[in-house]
Amino acid sequence: MASNTFKVLVQVDDIYEYEYEDIQEAFEAEGEGALLERAHRRISYFLKSYLGTQVDYIGEDGVYSDSIAGIADSEALLKEVSEWNDEIFGSLERCLSSLQNAGIEVFGEPRPLYDTIMYFENGGELDGFDYGIPKYHLRHAVNAISDIIDYGSYHIFMPYEYDTYQPMVKIPKKYLEDIKEHPESYAIIYVDYK
Repeated sequence: MASNTFKVLVQVDDIYEYEYEDIQEAFEAEGEGALLERAHRRISYFLKSYLGTQVDYIGEDGVYSDSIAGIADSEALLKEVSEWNDEIFGSLERCLSSLQNAGIEVFGEPRPLYDTIMYFENGGELDGFDYGIPKYHLRHAVNAISDIIDYGSYHIFMPYEYDTYQPMVKIPKKYLEDIKEHPESYAIIYVDYK
């Protein structure tokens, strides 16, 4: 995969509008590869428009082999979905833990995270610790739990409502229930960008 990749959970039961009766008929007629390719092109186009000048190119590497069509492998899709929100909050936890551990090394004891951040913001250093790295990841982790998609995001959930995609990061409960009931209506597509 490219160094910058979105992991996109996308609702796909609308991508064959007017061509087939439903996603099952489309899948039987065209197969998983065609379904994933069509979904990839569609979301790449949408995300390029949505992100605008934040990206120079998007989706040029095609469909990655670890993309999953729920209609072909509902168990794999549901496993990924069950871990989705935990991965997002886990990223925040790892960032905060990294800063907390650095603070313990600097101060010799646990201190409020504010003290650690201010120490590094004011030019403090710690051998073997690059403050810029957790700071960068913390910004993206906070954006992710706030459902803000930006350059550096990884998870994007794209349900189709009101005749367009509604991109977000976390999967709300109402969609989790729909995905569990209708995994065939969703796919996970990896989309490269720069």
